Amino acid sequence: MAIELLQTLSQGMIEFTDPASGEIVHAIAPVYLKEDFHGGALSARWTVTNNGLGFAGLFTDANNGSFRLHEPGTGAADGSLNWGVLSLNVFDGGGKAHMRVTVDSLPSANGEIVWGVASGYNATFDSMTYNAWFKLAGSGALLLETDDGTNDNDDQDTGVTLTAQEWNWYTIDFSDISSVKFLMNGARLLPGTTFDMSSTSGQHLQPMFALKRTSGSEVLTAMMDSFSAWSLRAD
Repeated sequence: MAIELLQTLSQGMIEFTDPASGEIVHAIAPVYLKEDFHGGALSARWTVTNNGLGFAGLFTDANNGSFRLHEPGTGAADGSLNWGVLSLNVFDGGGKAHMRVTVDSLPSANGEIVWGVASGYNATFDSMTYNAWFKLAGSGALLLETDDGTNDNDDQDTGVTLTAQEWNWYTIDFSDISSVKFLMNGARLLPGTTFDMSSTSGQHLQPMFALKRTSGSEVLTAMMDSFSAWSLRAD
């Protein structure tokens, strides 16, 4: 892995990036957090919601440590990994959220999976008041969504179809909240689409990794093995 100094952002935030994979290996910023899901238990900051899923927890067989959401049964079920409290302010700090995710079993009919940042958890994903996330709904077609309570930009199709069991790096860039940027493996998605979240100034969010099936019996499995976020220190 060849690590290079990619860029220096405003007011001293620095990112170290692997150009081959798009992984932002580390950031130097006034506010910085990273979770790699190692060890036998989640750190105290995390909250797990499980409403009927077969499994929602650390996956100890993973090479790098990961959190797994898995639903093998039938009928409605949902679950998520989040903080349970809203304390992440990437908006006023001009920050980023960066995560590595794989979907082992892609949705085929009534399944949905989202990963990114959002307000309080709701099993009806679009009912979360604020969100910026990557989404799968009923297929492997990768969608982008943002909602700031005023500007709601739903189900924007990237033209990318995910491959099952393939790890990818996903980044959400809030350096300009009137034009939030989404990247996959370092490449920007839908550069011609404006994702306006300017009404979120002053709002606090949390990481959100969630899976649900509304009905039927399709198997759904997704894993996250890294989540990081950084920003300036908001006043």
